Amino acid sequence: MSQFLETIAILNKIPQHLEYHQKRMKTCSVVKIEPFLQSISVVTNKLYKLSVVYNETQIEKYQLIPYQPNQINRFKIVINNEIDYSYKYADRSQIDQLRSKKGICDDIVIVKNDEVTDCSFANLLFFDGDKWITTENPLLEGTCRARLLDQDLISIQKISVNQLQSFSKMMLINAMLDFDEKRAIQISPKTFVF
Repeated sequence: MSQFLETIAILNKIPQHLEYHQKRMKTCSVVKIEPFLQSISVVTNKLYKLSVVYNETQIEKYQLIPYQPNQINRFKIVINNEIDYSYKYADRSQIDQLRSKKGICDDIVIVKNDEVTDCSFANLLFFDGDKWITTENPLLEGTCRARLLDQDLISIQKISVNQLQSFSKMMLINAMLDFDEKRAIQISPKTFVF
């Protein structure tokens, strides 16, 4: 039986964007997340990361920890044309294996069939001087990405690895890292290592 992972931000004791998490969970499981969340106790108003491991029928385990983002500025370009992470599997060994190639970089950008996909833990946004765009074929269609697309804050575009240096800024987004231009990474010749 497959195990899946859902990561939910809890801010000021309130789970964030549950409808998007439930929609994704519904694609692979009958688990309803809201009743489970009522059993979770958060004692402070800090930002927490709730990681839920579940299968097709039930929640197996969870972890709740305070969240502090890492500083990410430099990416190793890693090519893998076979990787499949179309569901948010709890088994991240394929991604971990690719991330082990990052060397002195902070993280990786995974390229599949000459297209930019994601980094090891987030969807990617790029600023072209006019608008924020996301990759046409991410490894995982994240909940934050889906919400930003629904709100027309970002648009979709096929991005080849050769286009990376043409953008002025990039941003990592996921359930814990919401859209915030203050978090944008300025792209320089040192941002991507090939």
